[in-house]
Amino acid sequence: LCPTIPLRANYIHWLHDLLEASPVSGPITVLDIGTGASCIYPLLGVRLYDWNFVATDTDEVSVEYARANVRLNDLDKKISVTNSSQTHLLTGVLSPNEKFTFSMCNPPFFSSLEKSDFDEEEQEKDGAGEDSNITTNSGTSSSKTSAGRNFEGSLVHSPNPRTVCTATEAELATPGGEVEFLRRMIKESLELGPRIRWYTSMVGRKADLKEIKKNLFDSGVKNIRTTEFFQGRTTRWAIGWSFCEDIYNELLAQAKQKKQKKQTNKETFFRVT
Repeated sequence: LCPTIPLRANYIHWLHDLLEASPVSGPITVLDIGTGASCIYPLLGVRLYDWNFVATDTDEVSVEYARANVRLNDLDKKISVTNSSQTHLLTGVLSPNEKFTFSMCNPPFFSSLEKSDFDEEEQEKDGAGEDSNITTNSGTSSSKTSAGRNFEGSLVHSPNPRTVCTATEAELATPGGEVEFLRRMIKESLELGPRIRWYTSMVGRKADLKEIKKNLFDSGVKNIRTTEFFQGRTTRWAIGWSFCEDIYNELLAQAKQKKQKKQTNKETFFRVT
């Protein structure tokens, strides 16, 4: 899987950190956007923290495989897998009175399959790390290529022999890449507001993270959190935003306390005779 399972677990742990900073009562419910055939985030979230998940995907075959993985682990009561619309990421999923603690997503990284075929040196300059070095059978070949067959039947290759990465075309690329994907998510989050306590997503490029943050600021979102994940040579980022006033006020209070504590602990030097 790209990213690897340990890195994905880091994403789950970060959500838990957000929860500890702004606790809620009752069961934790998470919306996983684009869960993929493995349904890996819900499986991890249930095993690590006993959360409840609604997992969505636009690909019917991926949905069937995801449901099979849920049944295989006897987690039908904790994880629900459903088809989602190509045009709506969030607003087409939530029923009128439905609420979630988190939404999470690992969006398609590239703007096209051709764009996915850039060299490893350029990726490392960009901070993407080695495991995003992915091409499909439409890209260039390599003497050492790890290959898999996606669920639509076409081969998806990783030319880096240290990384075996198999994905559907929809999981690799989307028009506009992850920036455009998250612009759509931000727009829909403005409609839903606090019905999802924390909107979150993993981000593959540091430059994209800056652009996504700017889009949030320009949209008037004032409560934004980011983090950075390190796993071996791979680096990923995550971003979260919230419209809940209690979270904003609580985090402001925490920041104020931290500043006061820092001032209190300031060292003072003087001389005596």
